[in-house]
Amino acid sequence: MKPKIINLKNILLILFFLSGACALTYQVIWVRMLNQIFGVNAFAVATVLGAFMAGLALGNHYFGKLSDRHSQPLKLFAYLQFFIGLFALCSPLFFSLITNFYAALHKQFYSNWGCLYQ
Repeated sequence: MKPKIINLKNILLILFFLSGACALTYQVIWVRMLNQIFGVNAFAVATVLGAFMAGLALGNHYFGKLSDRHSQPLKLFAYLQFFIGLFALCSPLFFSLITNFYAALHKQFYSNWGCLYQ
C-alpha cells in the first residue's frame, strides 16, 4: 500500500479553512462580550458584523494589490494571520476600554436623551 503524499495545495486549503473557522469563532466571542456591554444582542451583532465587514473592505483595499505584487504571498498571509491572532489576544483589553467609554456615555446622556433628537 502506497502512503498518501500530502501536497502543498491540500495544506493551504486546510489552513484557509482553519483561518475562516477562527474568524467565525472570534465573531461569536465578540458578540457575547459586546452583549454584556450593550445589554442587547441586536446591537452586539450589528457592531460585530459592521466591524468585520469594514475589516474585510479595508483589508482588501490595503492588501489586495500588495498581495498580488508580493514575492512571497504565503509569508504575507502568515504575518497577517499572526497579527490578527495578536489582536484577538488583546481584544479583552479593548472591550474593557469600550465598557468604560460606554458607561461614561450612558451616564452623560441618560438623563437627557432629548438632546440627541434635536
